[in-house]
Amino acid sequence: MIAVAAAARPAADQIRRWAAEAVEGLRPDPVQSLWQQLLEQVARWWDTIVLPTGGLSAGGAAAVVVALLSVVAVALLLRRTHIRMAHRSRAAHTSPQPETEDGDPEVARAAAAALAAAGRYRDAVRARYRAMLAELERRGALPPCPARTNWEAVAVLRTEPVGAPLWEATTVFERVWYGMAQAGPETYAQADRLCDAVERAQAAA
Repeated sequence: MIAVAAAARPAADQIRRWAAEAVEGLRPDPVQSLWQQLLEQVARWWDTIVLPTGGLSAGGAAAVVVALLSVVAVALLLRRTHIRMAHRSRAAHTSPQPETEDGDPEVARAAAAALAAAGRYRDAVRARYRAMLAELERRGALPPCPARTNWEAVAVLRTEPVGAPLWEATTVFERVWYGMAQAGPETYAQADRLCDAVERAQAAA
């Protein structure tokens, strides 16, 4: 009896081919639970892969089910982890919004200067960058969009006169705020100069 079950059990490379073909079309469903997706996927595999082969012994069927369940579980968990990490990365790099609710660039510029005078250069660079974004929104160069990332703003304006200085200003801000680069008076002066260049280019457009 043991010999019959062993003979009917599919080879390891065959199981791997089945799993690879099935995982290729796998998509995570936010409505269904992980267990529901596993059961439905195994049912589809059984109808399209196992039954056409003439069926398997009890031991062979159990081996196939366990192997496929394991592969699907790992694939779904990895995909969901990747999606969560992508969402967190996008949230972390969302364009900083103006300091005030009305997005007044003058108020944001004054806040940046006050922070720099207090020696808080990292916060000052961020506030100055916010002021520049608020100015671009006020002049209609960028539509207000809280979910827009800094580099998406650069992409929108890359062919405009503000494109080059905006790229440089964004690079400085990203290094200071997200890259944790050291910020000092020279860094703030550079950010202020680049943001001024963006605002002047937009005013002249």
